[in-house]
Amino acid sequence: MQDAKRWTVVIDIEHLEGHTRAHAHLHRRESDAMTTVGTAYWGVAVETCPDSLARESAARALSALAQDLDQVAALRYADTRAGIGAG
Repeated sequence: MQDAKRWTVVIDIEHLEGHTRAHAHLHRRESDAMTTVGTAYWGVAVETCPDSLARESAARALSALAQDLDQVAALRYADTRAGIGAG
């Protein structure tokens, strides 16, 4: 598999006053591709399951990353079909 690519996602989670924020960083061998943010706000979940905010903010950051990747892919596909950037 000579054309195999490796992308790595690193999620940094920070607990702030009133909310938890996660940053999802997509890294490729060539460069950092993109970073997205997900936020979960404190409520009853903090008392019953403190890790739930970290999971929720990470899930939101990953969801945003997936949406951004999908949008970039769609734009690049459209550009290729239109003959922009070919070559």
